[in-house]
Amino acid sequence: MRAAGLIASWSLAWSLAGCVTTGEPPDAISSACPASLVDGIRLSASVAQVPVPDGVSVTSGAVKMIAGVGRRVLFSVEVARTVPRVRVLESSLQLTTLGGTLAGWARVDRPAGAGAHQSIQVSGGYLRIAPFLPGQRLRTYTQSVDVLVLPGGQPASQLALRPGRMWDEAGRPTAPEALEVSLRPIQHMSVLDVVNASATLQLLAQHRSGSHESWECAIQSDFELVDHEAVLPRLWTLWPAQRAAPHDALALYNPAVGAFPMVFLDPATAAGFIRWLTETHATALAGYAIGWLAQTNATHFQAAPPGGLSDLAVKQLGSD
Repeated sequence: MRAAGLIASWSLAWSLAGCVTTGEPPDAISSACPASLVDGIRLSASVAQVPVPDGVSVTSGAVKMIAGVGRRVLFSVEVARTVPRVRVLESSLQLTTLGGTLAGWARVDRPAGAGAHQSIQVSGGYLRIAPFLPGQRLRTYTQSVDVLVLPGGQPASQLALRPGRMWDEAGRPTAPEALEVSLRPIQHMSVLDVVNASATLQLLAQHRSGSHESWECAIQSDFELVDHEAVLPRLWTLWPAQRAAPHDALALYNPAVGAFPMVFLDPATAAGFIRWLTETHATALAGYAIGWLAQTNATHFQAAPPGGLSDLAVKQLGSD
């Protein structure tokens, strides 16, 4: 991206080519922004998925966090022809989130020739760019910012299942008692819903007629930052394929550990495990019994029947 800056803590400022003059302090600030400015300025935001650079992740300590969604937000300021000529003394753009937070990283693309010493602050559910508009002329303008969004809720702990080699070179399935598996502790955010956001363009403007009277104006736009599908963690579980409204997840049980759902880090491994279960009719694995765990009761485990399980389906964790 052109003239891009990175921040990994709550604040970072950097300089781009050019400078901006703020002008003399205003003599008076009106209590109300003129309707001609409020009605003539439109702030909008469009959102797209963007990959997060290597090395940028959600801090979670020793246990890996399966969370974080990269989003590129393109902010557009449209100024109608009917807006009177004003001098922009100060400008900033603030973004607040609802249903999720920003994970301490942002990257801004300042259009070539925009010029300005621009500071970025990002922390929790708040981001601020100042100044936002280039120069003192009020005109149509666009700028994009990349953010790492952490969907809401408290961290939830899981064990991710990774089976070893499930078939030999001849295509014969590995016997259940011989299959090696690893259980990896992971965390993800408990899903609430979509992540919404509100953007506010704040202006301190002065009429160019020579009068020192100025106005503080706030133009707001609400939008969806992360949709429901993208909020879901990239984790997969196994469910009955024929049940219209499944309430049980395929799980493992050991008296010393208890019962916990089988969670996979990718859908291909989950689908392969279904095939292996179907071919072997396994009812136990690596010292654990295989069966069903009620979604509404974490202690209610029902062991698989002697003939094993069939008609299973892969489902992304948290999906309907």
